[in-house]
Amino acid sequence: PFLDHASFDGNSLEVTAEHLLREIVTVGRVCALLDFPVNEGQLDALSVPHLSIFDAEDIRDWRMGLVGGVKRLTYLRLHEFNEDLEDTGTEQHLVLELDPLLTIRRFHVSRGVNGETNEVQIDEDIIPTVNGAPLGYLPAVIFGPYNLAPDSEKPPMLDLVDVNIQHFRHSAELGHALWMSAMPTVVVTGAVTEEQKPRAVGPSSIWFLPQGATAQYLSAPSDAHASLRTAIQDTEGRMN
Repeated sequence: PFLDHASFDGNSLEVTAEHLLREIVTVGRVCALLDFPVNEGQLDALSVPHLSIFDAEDIRDWRMGLVGGVKRLTYLRLHEFNEDLEDTGTEQHLVLELDPLLTIRRFHVSRGVNGETNEVQIDEDIIPTVNGAPLGYLPAVIFGPYNLAPDSEKPPMLDLVDVNIQHFRHSAELGHALWMSAMPTVVVTGAVTEEQKPRAVGPSSIWFLPQGATAQYLSAPSDAHASLRTAIQDTEGRMN
């Protein structure tokens, strides 16, 4: 059953793995928390555990410590989505801590007018058990691009993102240059009166100009935008 419904959202393990991989490659970190279904304070034997995924911006704080002689997470604070708190300026935080056994708490966190943080615990402490025994570890993993350490790392695709921004700038400059200069502009010189000024351009328009007057098109040379096109091609080569 876990293969078909691995996540809290009901996604399969394959879709959940794709989500994890996408966040690792693009942002550089993501957290997976194993949730145990509980029914009236006891594990629901008819349900299977599932993963709750927390993106990088939801990982607010953490601490590492020795657990059984191995360096592990001992404290983790996550921003937990709560539809009732949207647009209220208050966030809901899920805090997991070894105290000394796994203890789960939820807080409503808001900021005062002077920037101070106000934190109020909601509900009672939760000490989950599996087969009647409490847990001596945090059932959460923070995935990074290189290991499972919670430290922030440079996102693997950051260089490509930076080049992509540069590519957009070159494209905007080329588009602006084409808009400014691609369409030829008619230039008339000579003693042209107000009545003799051309009103339209095209094969169906006749101009009557005074003697000695001239008319010509003003346009950019054919290679005017070559440097911008070359810059775009070079950037695309770097992106590839």
